Amino acid sequence: MQFSDLYQPIEQDAWQRAQAVKLLICDIDGVFSDGRIYLGNQGEELKAFNTKDGFGIKALLNSGTEVAVITGRQSRIVQTRMESLGVPYIYQGREHKLDAYAELKQTLNLSDEQVAYIGDDGPDLPGDGTGGFCRGR
Repeated sequence: MQFSDLYQPIEQDAWQRAQAVKLLICDIDGVFSDGRIYLGNQGEELKAFNTKDGFGIKALLNSGTEVAVITGRQSRIVQTRMESLGVPYIYQGREHKLDAYAELKQTLNLSDEQVAYIGDDGPDLPGDGTGGFCRGR
């Protein structure tokens, strides 16, 4: 995939595909945060989350759309933040994100076309064409 592939004009059917979405899956680092991880001398990890993202997630949940996060890292900070937002599906320590994606689809009985995915780099992009509405950030 080329960098330029991520920045294309919006397709004509984007609104129709967006209306079919029943589940939004997000990566954490670079999506909910600025991508930086702060490590303290005692090994503690800190991240900064934007409150506007939190408002958006709560609004989406209140609209009836399911929300999940899948991240390759394991962090208590992520667990705490996502729980505070009411995110019911939190998958951490998942290097193979497509496995978690498949679990979510099965659990919620959804098709690829009913899932939107937001990631910020190559490992976050579904390599097999899954997801009805996928975008890198």
